[in-house]
Amino acid sequence: MTELTVPNCIHGRLTAIAEKVEKELNLILPTNLGQADCLSRAMRYAVLGGGKRLRPILLVQTGNLFGVSDDQLIRSGTALELVHCYSLIHDDLPCMDDDDFRRGQPTVHRKFDEATAVLAGDALLTLAFEVMADESTHFDPSIRIQLISELARASGDKGMVGGQMLDIRAGEGTLDQQYIERMQQLKTGALFRFAVFAGCLIGEASGTEIQTLLRFAENFGLAYQIADDIADAEIETGALAGNSAPSSHREAGNFVTIFGLKETKSRLAVLTKECLDCLKPLEERGEFLSETVRYLLKSRTETTV
Repeated sequence: MTELTVPNCIHGRLTAIAEKVEKELNLILPTNLGQADCLSRAMRYAVLGGGKRLRPILLVQTGNLFGVSDDQLIRSGTALELVHCYSLIHDDLPCMDDDDFRRGQPTVHRKFDEATAVLAGDALLTLAFEVMADESTHFDPSIRIQLISELARASGDKGMVGGQMLDIRAGEGTLDQQYIERMQQLKTGALFRFAVFAGCLIGEASGTEIQTLLRFAENFGLAYQIADDIADAEIETGALAGNSAPSSHREAGNFVTIFGLKETKSRLAVLTKECLDCLKPLEERGEFLSETVRYLLKSRTETTV
């Protein structure tokens, strides 16, 4: 086990990757679009200076398993983060979640206006594919094509956008575990799955390794969403106990509202074990990723995992 797998070193390693992603984002995002400069300001406002960069971190760490350096992986992770940030802008719009704050500051449509927010999201999405298609992202055009294809699938109707549609419709009928898990696997899990797939692809992983890590990604994506739901529920409970309104819009369909806090925490514990079990075949190579899973899930909730 390398020293980076020691739990108290995890935070430093994740921070280092996030800082590299932030630096690359700063270089990639436009700085002056002339008469349309409001658009570039909105794009930079939405992306820079906040966020955990969890998806690119997962991509980089997966590639590291196969000996690929951070520098060879950062641009792919940056493209993925642009897609994620676009989705947050659109999720916050009045026609979606109607949120006023994101990461402790006004959402893009509040800081600017709704039309600018829509266009900023559109611009980030298209910029993501521009970045992924650039030869500086990967020297092999066949790899870039696969990355573009898989990112499109993870972002669209078969992934994140499809999951958002299920989320919008969640309040229209009876919800069950199958519906909620499917919704979250698409809305949240699809980009996690892409992160792991991209790291495997760039790292030239074997077919068996890819399948093992994709199972890990699917379990982790669901576990992280459940941890997020638990954290939101506990924050809201505290806000209501203090006779103040919760800080964010509550979705109609999430694990806590359907199954209750106790059962949701039990489900998180099961999924966490499944995540860690998926990494066991990697033996020592997977130890840092295992510690990262424990760290990230515990950082979202007080549940013992």
